[in-house]
Amino acid sequence: MNRAVQAYRFFYPSVSIMATWNGNLRAGMVANKVFGLLEGTPKQFVFTPNSDTPYSGLPLDVADGPMVLEFPPGPLMSTANDLNQRWAMDMGLPGPDKGPGGRHVVVPPGYDGEVPEGFNVGRPTTNRVLVLLRALPRGKDMATAVALMKSVKVYRLGQDPVEPQWVDLTQKADEDFTPVPWEDNLTYWEVLAELLNSEPPFAEYRAHYGDLAELGIAKGLDFATARWSGRRHLASDPPRRRLVCLLPDLRSRTARLRRWLAAPRFPIRLILTLPSEAGIHYRLIRPFKAPTTCCLVPLRVSYFN
Repeated sequence: MNRAVQAYRFFYPSVSIMATWNGNLRAGMVANKVFGLLEGTPKQFVFTPNSDTPYSGLPLDVADGPMVLEFPPGPLMSTANDLNQRWAMDMGLPGPDKGPGGRHVVVPPGYDGEVPEGFNVGRPTTNRVLVLLRALPRGKDMATAVALMKSVKVYRLGQDPVEPQWVDLTQKADEDFTPVPWEDNLTYWEVLAELLNSEPPFAEYRAHYGDLAELGIAKGLDFATARWSGRRHLASDPPRRRLVCLLPDLRSRTARLRRWLAAPRFPIRLILTLPSEAGIHYRLIRPFKAPTTCCLVPLRVSYFN
């Protein structure tokens, strides 16, 4: 059980960004071809967004070669994270181009090919990379901010730019980009097994891959049919079935873990509860030690029981 809990905690960021990746594809995005636009509302479920800037999601897959992102001048902020939820590069205002525009290239793991001069290079640990892009609107001019994001060029290195397609997620209700539906059931482990089998291993995670192997999750191993290779009396018991037996205790432990992770490191006070059009209620909370800072906490999952 302790091994399962430790693996759950360590790989939660990976499963979390897998939920974002899968949610993007489910909403109509296609890696390298179709990208998403979002003006945040309570109709979508996303971890740590805000509603004062429009977003764009650019799912990239560099398995077949590096992908280029050309940024125009302007107030754009962007970061690229791989599916281990590890940072690959910043672009726009926080990046090396600092806002006047620049050319960036995301290369596959272990890439040792040439990169043309004048490119900023991102080196992810997985082939699939999620680029999150935001534009700072001038006043309430969201249309210009969205147009600026859509002017970013994305294409394969060495090829001509291709005009991408865009899907607007703003009016799509109940889109869930979080791992919350997976947190207390076997889907969490199935998604993690899919990630390990579809991406190259990351050397720094070797010890943690060993923990997963004892749970029946390893590269090249079918999680649905795998058998335990450890203690003899479990040799005929598929890990999948064993994890099902452990789920009640695991749910209890992970629920405590989620409450601990969500608990602020300083006292907070509840200001008011806000109902939304989507039927989800939000709590507006303010830290006692930071009177000018507020945040909205969704009550879809209660972390404060």
